[in-house]
Amino acid sequence: MTAMEIYVAAVDAYSAVLREFPQDKKKILLAADCVSRVANARWADVDKPGEVKY
Repeated sequence: MTAMEIYVAAVDAYSAVLREFPQDKKKILLAADCVSRVANARWADVDKPGEVKY
């Protein structure tokens, strides 16, 4: 799994939380915090060289 795939999965999960729980501020904030941590990850540690497939 590439770093891009990990990031896209995190953003997809955040989008699902927004769709499924639009009034639950706590879940939305926790999901946003997770996306923030993923965005600030050391990508060089987890990225594998290769082609990104969409």
